[in-house]
Amino acid sequence: LFCWGILNTSPRDFNQEQIDGFLRETKKVCDEKGITMERPTISDMRNKRLADAMRDLKKEAEERSGNTLQLIVVLKAQDGANDVSYADIKQIGDIDLGVPTTCCLAKKALTKDKRDPRRPPNFNFFYCKGVVLKINAKLGCYHPPQVPKAMRASINWKVQVPWKLDSRGAPVKTMVFGIDVSHPSPGSRQPSVSAITALMDPWGHRYIARYKAHGRRMEVGGLSVETLTTMVAQMLVFFATHNDGPPDSILVYRDGVSESQFEAVKQTEVAAFRQVAKDLSRNQWAGMLNGRMWEPNITYVVCQKRNQLRFTPEGRAGAARNGNFQAGLVVDTQVVSATLFDFHLISHSGLQGTSRPVHYVVLEDDEGYSFDEIESITYALCYGYSRCTKSIGTVTPVYYADKIAERVRLYYGDASDQYSDSGTARSAGSEGDLEQRVIHRSMCHSMFWL
Repeated sequence: LFCWGILNTSPRDFNQEQIDGFLRETKKVCDEKGITMERPTISDMRNKRLADAMRDLKKEAEERSGNTLQLIVVLKAQDGANDVSYADIKQIGDIDLGVPTTCCLAKKALTKDKRDPRRPPNFNFFYCKGVVLKINAKLGCYHPPQVPKAMRASINWKVQVPWKLDSRGAPVKTMVFGIDVSHPSPGSRQPSVSAITALMDPWGHRYIARYKAHGRRMEVGGLSVETLTTMVAQMLVFFATHNDGPPDSILVYRDGVSESQFEAVKQTEVAAFRQVAKDLSRNQWAGMLNGRMWEPNITYVVCQKRNQLRFTPEGRAGAARNGNFQAGLVVDTQVVSATLFDFHLISHSGLQGTSRPVHYVVLEDDEGYSFDEIESITYALCYGYSRCTKSIGTVTPVYYADKIAERVRLYYGDASDQYSDSGTARSAGSEGDLEQRVIHRSMCHSMFWL
């Protein structure tokens, strides 16, 4: 981290001593994780508009270091009132400047010294560890073979993804997709957003994303075949470029589909993946494949997070301190369908209340996974979330797709509407009459949504 900046939007909450404390604690975490961190360029608003302040900070930092700005950390006010908008920060960084941004809210970042309450609050070390995890992912992360074991704590490699093995005993080259169509709350003017993520490495960590805003409250119909094929083709080409050729197997996790929509998904989305494979074989990859047709095995899994089923242990065996099951409980008998290939998985350790399992239904299975194989891969993919060091409640590609849709809707919110008169929203075609607001090209292959 050699060219970055700090924008202090609330000098009343963050004085120079506290900023120095933040740098000291962050440097300590970076040294522990093997990350080199140079001193940033520090600036404040100085009665400027947010866009001008961020643009000036970018210019100053790049002139000072002679490199492209990598990151802006925005320090926000204690109470959030009369403060800069989170939506505006993200829109300016993602769309206008093409610079990753991270926000630090005073009430979460600053803690008082219990031994001396009269001292002004300072940055929490554990909060800084979380900030470093986010920065690490936004800057592209590390490549596992190049990272010593002592440094791997900065990325979540507790579980290696157990890919299916081929006849020679080698892992099948597998590309994982996560798809989600996210809807705004009732009465909102924001659009629905279709988001797709794709895993770019075999360790389950590096993802890229594509998205499309469209008409509201359409789950299957909102994600048109044309939109899906275009986004999937771009991701497949990127994967082939960085992994010595196309994948042999495609594993798709689809969120938000009810049982009544299973057949529609198979006829549209699964068929779209097969069509993309044919189109790439005939056109873009014809020379690479020497006239052969590329026919990857496609496995399509639906994730149903909203269900009424709960599991509780009868005794202490397998139970956590709070009475929930420990992470990793799989149920694939008795309470599953008699006709579907499905299972229930509790992949996280519940902190409060009863843990909610996710119901996974395999709609298409060209690869021929056994129950143990698909369950093990699914559970391992729950450990890839870059912002924490534990497993999460659903597979990472689906969780990321949901986070992307959440981020994109910020570009269409009220705060963003006020800012859009400056011309930062770029038009890139439309879905009906809806303007598509596209992130800066320098960020289109980064994990900008974290």
